[in-house]
Amino acid sequence: MRILTGALVGVALVTVLTSCDPVYSRDPIAIQRDGPSLVVAVCEPIIATDILLEQRGPDTSRKWVSFYEAHGSIDVRTGDIFSTAEHAPAPAGMVIRTDPHFTAGTEYAFLFADNNKPYRSASNTFEIGDDGVPHDSWLQWDGTLTESPCGYERRR
Repeated sequence: MRILTGALVGVALVTVLTSCDPVYSRDPIAIQRDGPSLVVAVCEPIIATDILLEQRGPDTSRKWVSFYEAHGSIDVRTGDIFSTAEHAPAPAGMVIRTDPHFTAGTEYAFLFADNNKPYRSASNTFEIGDDGVPHDSWLQWDGTLTESPCGYERRR
């Protein structure tokens, strides 16, 4: 009986802890603003079958909303850049591409997943502060700014 009770409590905790938000790892992804568009750099290689960029914040009633989505076999190399700009190259299988909101308090979630190899993905989240998304440097997941997207030299 004690084992069954412990198992039920464990299942209940997992359900409660994972039912609100997806869990993202802290993989090396950096962002930068280019006018009304967002530029995302992926700093580790992955063959992605799905790319999903989402946002939530004051402008989306705190619900996650997709602003970039692609499906297929996408060979992501270290330093590859993805942009929401209409003129930027897009991977095959593009489904959604719009510019996100840049309001302070907005959160971004990025997922580059390989559904052919479970647990192989690159993901991260960012929360945009009062300074916004930088134009002339790269914002890293920990809030630091760098000169290059995949270089980790600190700027401030």
